[in-house]
Amino acid sequence: MTTINLAIRKHEEAQVLVKIRRVVKSVTTVCLVVYIVSMAGVTGWWWYTNARTASAGAELEDLLAQVTAKSEAEAVVRRLIVRAGSVQTFLDSRVEVGGSAGRLAGAVLVPMIWNYDSTKGVEGVVVNAAGVAQIDEFVADMAEDYANVRLESVKWSSEGAWVGTLSLGGKK
Repeated sequence: MTTINLAIRKHEEAQVLVKIRRVVKSVTTVCLVVYIVSMAGVTGWWWYTNARTASAGAELEDLLAQVTAKSEAEAVVRRLIVRAGSVQTFLDSRVEVGGSAGRLAGAVLVPMIWNYDSTKGVEGVVVNAAGVAQIDEFVADMAEDYANVRLESVKWSSEGAWVGTLSLGGKK
């Protein structure tokens, strides 16, 4: 009978098993290295994008604060412009009224009371005269400068003079 030598076969199988183990170790090591490097890359990219987003958010907040401050300043400037325009309009109307006052002062009669209603654009004048004819002459004199001259009333005062109340409107 012949004997079968199984030791050689076991030795060959052990060598094949060692080769397979080496290949498996190499492949798993390469896979592990690729996995670690890719995870490090993904983590680094995530950190980079979050840092960029955070800096962009902070910059956006800063710009928003600047825009808010500038809009508040612009609102203040607009209010000042509107108020300055109102004051200028008032002063312009007072210049026109001041010219009228000079005209009234140089008239036949000296006005006792002179008011200006800026909402209606009408001047109210009260004059004292020795006679009604002087008041009529004053009305005719004012009609040269004003489109609307209306004699509101003529009364005898307790001081012994005629008092005429006029409304003057619409400069010619």
